[in-house]
Amino acid sequence: MEIREAEKADFGELMEFYDYMCTVLGEKDFMPGGNKGGFPSADMVEKAILEHNQFIGVKDGKIMAAYISDQNSDETYLTAPWKSDALKGEYVVLHALRVSPEYGRRGYGKMLTEHAIEEASK
Repeated sequence: MEIREAEKADFGELMEFYDYMCTVLGEKDFMPGGNKGGFPSADMVEKAILEHNQFIGVKDGKIMAAYISDQNSDETYLTAPWKSDALKGEYVVLHALRVSPEYGRRGYGKMLTEHAIEEASK
């Protein structure tokens, strides 16, 4: 898998990937209420691409993994019992980290996470 920053030209395929993943995850027991369509939103993805925060995993010429990394969080994040005393601005938040199930159990999620840590360290 090649991990790279997403470009504007990737937007359509990336949104198709995220829509597919919403359907897949909506079928799982850990997703109360079913299909979580709409996350991430097109606006969120477009903004992440423009701000260089959207990354994709490409294999065999198609997007099969993705994540967004930034410092944005909502109230839920602020009330979670994190094991760090880092202040806002001293950490990054991973959003919508997904690997297509066809590529599951091969370490790609770990590779994305390691990539995000490397990017955050820059």
